[in-house]
Amino acid sequence: MEDAGVVIEWPPSSTHGAQYEVRRIDANSNAVVSRTVTDGTRLDDRDAPSGALLRYEVTTLRGTVRSQPVRSDTVLVAREVADLRVAELDGEVRLSWDSVPASARVLVRRTAPDGASTNLACDRTGVVDSAVRNGERYAYHVAVEYAGASGRTEQTSGKTVYGQPAAPPAGLEGLRIRQSGSAFVVGYDRPPSGSVRVIRCDDEPSVGMDDSVDPERLSDLGRVLPDGPDGARDTAPSGLCWYLPVTVAGGVAVAGRAVRHLALPTIPNVRCEQTAGAARLTWTWPDGVRVARVIWRHDREPQAPNEPGVAAAWVRLGEYRDTGGFTIELQGHDPVFAAVVPAIRADGDLVAGTAIARESRASVRPAAKADLRYEVNVRRAGLRGRRLDVEVVVPEGVTAPSLALVARSGDLLPRQARDGDVLAHLGGSEPLTSSIDLNGHPRPLAVRLFLESSSAAARFRLFDPPADNLLIR
Repeated sequence: MEDAGVVIEWPPSSTHGAQYEVRRIDANSNAVVSRTVTDGTRLDDRDAPSGALLRYEVTTLRGTVRSQPVRSDTVLVAREVADLRVAELDGEVRLSWDSVPASARVLVRRTAPDGASTNLACDRTGVVDSAVRNGERYAYHVAVEYAGASGRTEQTSGKTVYGQPAAPPAGLEGLRIRQSGSAFVVGYDRPPSGSVRVIRCDDEPSVGMDDSVDPERLSDLGRVLPDGPDGARDTAPSGLCWYLPVTVAGGVAVAGRAVRHLALPTIPNVRCEQTAGAARLTWTWPDGVRVARVIWRHDREPQAPNEPGVAAAWVRLGEYRDTGGFTIELQGHDPVFAAVVPAIRADGDLVAGTAIARESRASVRPAAKADLRYEVNVRRAGLRGRRLDVEVVVPEGVTAPSLALVARSGDLLPRQARDGDVLAHLGGSEPLTSSIDLNGHPRPLAVRLFLESSSAAARFRLFDPPADNLLIR
């Protein structure tokens, strides 16, 4: 007797070309239950019913000639329980199996972590064990006792399974979606207990946050994505879908917060350059994309277009062409971490794609500005002449940018370079000192030094001397 059924074997006949007829006979009624003809010397009777008392007869056949049958002893079909299942729930462990015959009973013995054993009362299809504690692992030995001939019983060797009850997990939220090549990776924070399954749903899921679901029927909700060390991976990310996280602990599964995902063409070649007091973003527009969502942070890279703490703006293709990019104002020396995702208009609203590809990110870290100072002195030249001497002072190892000395009549200092006339150029390709003949210039005369290019303002700070030194009377 094997667990799959009754195995009948016999020695081969000396008659060449013989066949064998095998008959299954009910030992209680002597009725022939089945008949099988075979060329071999072994038969696996997998259809023999569990709990039945049977005999077998083997007859050799040669054409129309039959030998006398050879009879087996009575055998009891004693199988283990079939389809043994374990459900680990909150404060209980449930064992279930296919129903056994009325002539049989199932014996279940539980062994606790401390080694204590307890026999559990069960029915023909299962048992619910509530005398357990969450987080502890229990062993269950399951055997079947059958009624044999003459009132004798026969017990199977049994199977051992394990169960660990657990409190229901909390629903997971905060999925993070990023693009990896042609696929999308759905990341999440690992829960303290249990495991997470991410399900791709074509429609918005009917289950909500913290709803219980059947862990054996997760595929009814959608396609369960394969999991990896960095999250679940979706290799067919076209169009609109929802990603639903489900936390499974023991035999309990709880739905988390689903995230809508819109797969659109990646915006590549995102670049970020520092200009005067700002960061300028440029990128390549994919075919068919007319609106983009720009998001940025100053503390770290943004993970999603709608995450808390990000600054964001919609940029239309026409506006981008007119301005040549998108400008983000710098905040001192704080870096800028930016990303650009495509968007579409759906039901009258602008909707951004969900994931951020690596080529859709860029950042800039403003360098510390070098401090420039200058000195202005008026000295006599000859009996009546006067000269204005200007010298730019720069830190060691720093190359000064181009500067312009601007003057205007009166006692109001110029506020910008176009407020007066240029008296001299310093720095850049010019010397850092200059001497200007003041003869022919009206007095009072107000002078001031300015950076000549806007890009230099991002790298240098120019400090003026006292205002009295800039007024020539």
